[in-house]
Amino acid sequence: MSTAVRFRRSSLSTLSDPRLSRALRHISISTWWIAGYVACVGPATITGALGWRGLEELHSLGHASGTVGAFIVNWGFSGAAIDAWRADRKDFAALAPLWRLTRSADPAVGLTDPDPLAERLGFLHVREWHLLNRMTDILTAARSLYPYMSPAPAEYIRTAAAERAWTPEDQQAAAAAATLLAAVDQKRRGAAPLGEDRRCCRASI
Repeated sequence: MSTAVRFRRSSLSTLSDPRLSRALRHISISTWWIAGYVACVGPATITGALGWRGLEELHSLGHASGTVGAFIVNWGFSGAAIDAWRADRKDFAALAPLWRLTRSADPAVGLTDPDPLAERLGFLHVREWHLLNRMTDILTAARSLYPYMSPAPAEYIRTAAAERAWTPEDQQAAAAAATLLAAVDQKRRGAAPLGEDRRCCRASI
């Protein structure tokens, strides 16, 4: 009982992390079911040892209660792990278009090469290392595009955003995307890097 109460309190104190909170709540619930196993099997075992078999049915009830508790506690652990895996996979897939775009301008800067089979089966092995690897590729490739980044696309987006009353967040995201797309196009076409006075970004950041 004390364990169940502690896990329940812990689940309420970790609401900022829904996965952890849900796992602790499941463990708290499972503890009550496991306590039911002890409550049933204990008396039946003691009375049976004393020669009275009137509580034998409690053995089966106790095992059923313990089984339910075992399922719930295992779901508490595995459910949180599955949720984390799904979140990692979602992030990994969301970064794929940006990763392919930035690497297309300079494939040599990537730590990993595109692999269609790995992309399709990536959900089987996505871990934090894969996400970090992908983000490193994107940032390194974007850095190599700094000499081709002109302020013109961002200025065009700012004008369009003012006319359409975009939010600052949407305007910033669109300006960054337009600047990156233009830089990738410039490098793909073999254009010369822009002079320092015409760039919008510097390689020092």
